[in-house]
Amino acid sequence: MAKILFKRTTPFSEVCGFVVADEYGEYERCDDDSDFGLYFRRESNQIVTMVSLCHYHTIYQESVWVGENSRES
Repeated sequence: MAKILFKRTTPFSEVCGFVVADEYGEYERCDDDSDFGLYFRRESNQIVTMVSLCHYHTIYQESVWVGENSRES
């Protein structure tokens, strides 16, 4: 499994970009102010993705990536 490389920086937009599907398949977006921006990509992929997130969703997403990176291949 390729590692996910990420870096925290200043936000790219004013509003958090975290989106999740609810139990009905409808998408809900967080409408909190952005606190951080994240650059990320998979180690085997040269495409860099950028997203702005509120403090809560930044910590949430980073913990998911740390967990994925700690799994053995």
